[in-house]
Amino acid sequence: MIPDPFVKLYLAEETEDEQWSVAPFVLFPQEPPMTPTRDRVLAEYQAAVALLTPPVTAETVLAALLCRDRLAQVLNGVDDVAVVAEVIERDAALKRATSQVPTTVWALWRVTLIPPEEAWWWRLDQEERQRFKRRDLPWIIAASLLMTATAGITIEIIRRLWSSGIDSFTVLGAGAALALAGVPISEHSRNAAGWLLDRLWPNASFRGLRLLGTALISFLLVLLFAVAGLPALGTFFNNAGARMLAQGNLSGASEAFTRAVTLNPDYAIAYYNLAQRYVLIGDYDEAVKVHTQALQADDQQVLAYSGLGHALILQGRPAKAISILRTGLSLAVDTQSGACLDPDPELCLALWADLGWAYLEAKRFGEAEEALRQALVLNPNDAPALCNLALAAEALNRPPEEIVFTWESCLVNVQSVLLPARRDELSALARAHLRQWEGEP
Repeated sequence: MIPDPFVKLYLAEETEDEQWSVAPFVLFPQEPPMTPTRDRVLAEYQAAVALLTPPVTAETVLAALLCRDRLAQVLNGVDDVAVVAEVIERDAALKRATSQVPTTVWALWRVTLIPPEEAWWWRLDQEERQRFKRRDLPWIIAASLLMTATAGITIEIIRRLWSSGIDSFTVLGAGAALALAGVPISEHSRNAAGWLLDRLWPNASFRGLRLLGTALISFLLVLLFAVAGLPALGTFFNNAGARMLAQGNLSGASEAFTRAVTLNPDYAIAYYNLAQRYVLIGDYDEAVKVHTQALQADDQQVLAYSGLGHALILQGRPAKAISILRTGLSLAVDTQSGACLDPDPELCLALWADLGWAYLEAKRFGEAEEALRQALVLNPNDAPALCNLALAAEALNRPPEEIVFTWESCLVNVQSVLLPARRDELSALARAHLRQWEGEP
């Protein structure tokens, strides 16, 4: 009697005459495997999840996922609250651990094992990616704002560079600004920021935070270029222009000073130097305009008050010049002692001398005489102040010997005037007045 169940197989046998015949063979199977119990599978799943301790490997995660597959087969119809709570707890531990498995590995598992749609545990990487995206959003917004600010600063840097004149120097500067602004786009930069971030914040695995790190680095570099680099370039061109001006190269000096104020609009000294160039060529209207820009850049710049007052006198506006020069003196001179507070005494001398000149042009001769004597206290040999003092003395009907002595002092010291045209003008003026006082035709 053949027990049931059975499997009947037919085996081919070779006969003596080399003919094949078929003989039946009955295979009695082993006992069928026992269906795994729920408790045993749950224990296996618990043990597999317990192995998911850092550092988590792909092998331990795969073992836990396969256990979860077996557990799903025995959970149908479970109404035991304790069992359900335990499964939920183990699933939570599984979710926490699987974030360390690369996405490429997950994709390979799904291709090989073809899990059903309802097996959510085989798609934990997708859930983790969505969670990362939600966490990344604030960082991405912050990074976008920083990148926008960086772009604005970069555009301003390039505008200043190109407005100052196009040459190899300008092109290199613009290229450097663009390179710094493009730091967040570079993969190497993001990797470097990620490496630094891992040292400062080891648990920060958000891509948005890495992007924010690179955006912040880019912003700081571009801001440093704008705050420190452009003023340094402005100083370079201002110094170059001063050397050209001393050599008599007015065109080159004008170009250099213009580039200096374009690169650094707050550079009052460069504005002053540029205005002095306009004074030298006799364009007093433009000189007044540029000196005014110098004061707009720095209203505490005494040199700009001196230059503007001088240009206003040359422009024929002595009343305005008096106001400007007195403001400059209030910053440069101690009102109690009259001592010069500026490190350069020549500046105080220029303010007093030009103030006396402005009073003289405004026909306020007494105030002119007082201001000019203040200038001569600082330098008794200042030829312009001596000549103007002689004119004021004539208007005030001072003794003839005093007037002649003042004109002679002016003529003796006129050689110290640096500008040839001004030196010749004062010399001719002094000689003409001396001839009148000496009765010469």
